[in-house]
Amino acid sequence: MYHLNIANKQMTNIDKIQFSEVGFRERQDLQEWIVSNPECLGEPLLIIQKEFNGFDNTSERLDLLALDKSGNLVIIENKTDSSGKDVVWQSVKYASYCSRLTDEKIINIFADYLRKYDSQNSDDYIASAKQKINEFLSDSTEDDIGLNPNETSQRIILVAAEFRQEVTSAVLWLMNFGINIRCIKCQLFKFNNDFFFDTQQIIPVPEVESFMIDIAEKKQEDIQIKNNKQSVLMSFWSQFIDATLSNAENLYANRTPSKDNWLGTKLGNGVGISVVITKESVKIRVEIKGNNKEDTLKIFDYLYQHKEEIESKFQYPVNWERCPETVYSFIIITNEAVGYSDKSEWRGANEFLIEESYKMQKILKSLLDKFVL
Repeated sequence: MYHLNIANKQMTNIDKIQFSEVGFRERQDLQEWIVSNPECLGEPLLIIQKEFNGFDNTSERLDLLALDKSGNLVIIENKTDSSGKDVVWQSVKYASYCSRLTDEKIINIFADYLRKYDSQNSDDYIASAKQKINEFLSDSTEDDIGLNPNETSQRIILVAAEFRQEVTSAVLWLMNFGINIRCIKCQLFKFNNDFFFDTQQIIPVPEVESFMIDIAEKKQEDIQIKNNKQSVLMSFWSQFIDATLSNAENLYANRTPSKDNWLGTKLGNGVGISVVITKESVKIRVEIKGNNKEDTLKIFDYLYQHKEEIESKFQYPVNWERCPETVYSFIIITNEAVGYSDKSEWRGANEFLIEESYKMQKILKSLLDKFVL
């Protein structure tokens, strides 16, 4: 930072100093500066409590508790010099405590703050708290403030002169999981007898913050989609295995439900059968894998010699996939009329997979019993 002398077109370097050099402390100084002007953190904030320790079964206290313009609780932890290595854990812990705060509790917390620190005396601090919150949020009504909207809406702002690598690493990792957390670097300068205070958001970098949030949201969406898919597949295979129990030639009696979209069984001689389900189709997949590529092709070619005999057993097209460049080759039968996306189709999927896999197992076993490499 530089001091400009407009008259003589010169600038003078302003010395950056450590807070501890001049005796400034976290609670008595830095915290009070932020309270006096919360917008130094880059956005309008309403401070509703400081040194808050109103958590059940613990005496721990967070530095500052605030509301943003959307009614989200903002946990602010400030350090004058180094962030230390535990600030992320502390702030996440406080956010988890705050996730359970109701509108009524938040208003009571703010009312207590006003009672302690507001210079204007009031006969009803609860009413004053509601009024100030409504004025801050501007578009809310007194009867429906809508604070702390859900269990994951809490935000975290970490303020420090320097951030340790383990802190920034943890913050970036948490952002991948949709945690709204920021690191703001604060700096102190001295020029003659005057002090200057500056803040800079370093994570996420403001210029790419929207992009980083979009990426994090996309990752969370992908994870949710994957989890939903795995849950559906577990349910499908559970009822599928139950449906096969009445089949005398049950190939899957000893299987357990899977998160994968297939269940497989071995026939011997390098051949296995898998039942496969996707959102829009079901398949019988014969997997041929010999000890090497040459053996795989020999097994495949042998079965292909009986192509007409095999295909005559099925009403669905049989796709032969000879793959000379890999150790696998395949025979696949597909039914695109059913899948796992519509639960009403599961019965039809069961019937196809059970009946067609049994027919495939029977014809292949009779042929492979006569085959010698």
